[in-house]
Amino acid sequence: MSSSDNGQAETSETMFTIADHDNNIHGPLEPEVVRDWISRGRISGDTWVRKSGDENWRRLDFFPQFLADLCPGGKNDPPLSHSPGTHSSLPVQETNGTAIAGMVLGILSILSLYPVLGFPCNIAGIITSSIALKQIKRNPGQGGRGMAIAGLVCSIISTLIALLVLAVLALIFGNFH
Repeated sequence: MSSSDNGQAETSETMFTIADHDNNIHGPLEPEVVRDWISRGRISGDTWVRKSGDENWRRLDFFPQFLADLCPGGKNDPPLSHSPGTHSSLPVQETNGTAIAGMVLGILSILSLYPVLGFPCNIAGIITSSIALKQIKRNPGQGGRGMAIAGLVCSIISTLIALLVLAVLALIFGNFH
């Protein structure tokens, strides 16, 4: 089946998002743009792609409509390198260090609530966890999103508890005057 036959089977609404070899996100792109990038050598069968409306990232060679473009010359279509369920997300390269720091600060802020010593840790935890989430969003292959969220939640909870304790203390000592 040629790429033009595959193109006719696709609707005009079928779009693809691509994470290139540097993990930069491009898209949504029409199938013809994807084919053009294949022909230029900009992407290959092991490039991570996500179809519009789908949350799962898959290798480009998973999509049958691009196999003829990946293996030009009418040769037999290559077998898929991996089963569809094998790659449901981008491969994790490494854990974001800022996410680890945010989680540690969040845990420390919870542990050091008495006597309201958590303030330096929870403010720093909120900042570092927020930065980590932005970094991970820009680089979807990077791990640590759960750690950053945990650090953010712990830091926010400890901040709220510390503010509540300070408010109660202010009420108690405010009534003595």
